[in-house]
Amino acid sequence: MVLCFKLLFGPTAAIFLSAVVILSCFTNVPHLQLSYTDGDLSRRSSYLASPAPAPKCDIFRGEWVPDPDAPHYTNETCAFIQEHQNCMFYGRPDLDFLKWRWKPHGCELPRFDPHRFLAVVGNKTIGFVGDSLARNHMQSLLCLLSKVS
Repeated sequence: MVLCFKLLFGPTAAIFLSAVVILSCFTNVPHLQLSYTDGDLSRRSSYLASPAPAPKCDIFRGEWVPDPDAPHYTNETCAFIQEHQNCMFYGRPDLDFLKWRWKPHGCELPRFDPHRFLAVVGNKTIGFVGDSLARNHMQSLLCLLSKVS
């Protein structure tokens, strides 16, 4: 209970909520899916009676690993990056900091697919609640979606 309170109202709330919203669209982890069938709801109504199975994929524990396919966008390809966030404009000499991805322990996160994302969340509202970190997540999502016509 205390952990839930800290996650929802603590300084990491923006990261946690943004990660849950985005990952719930792209993972096969049942407890993160956004929509449920009637069978899922009846099965979930008894979750207090029996312990839930431990998740196979812990998205919060892992490591940063090199990503040869990165970067997926830069200040030259995305208009949503503000001037004060533009590292290349202010003379950053390398792009190595852009070539990393998060690798959770026990699973492989799928690549972000903007077409699939738009199919899943089309005609829905997404809210990014938080501070500048939540704004950065929103800008990153917009940059990734701007590749789709």
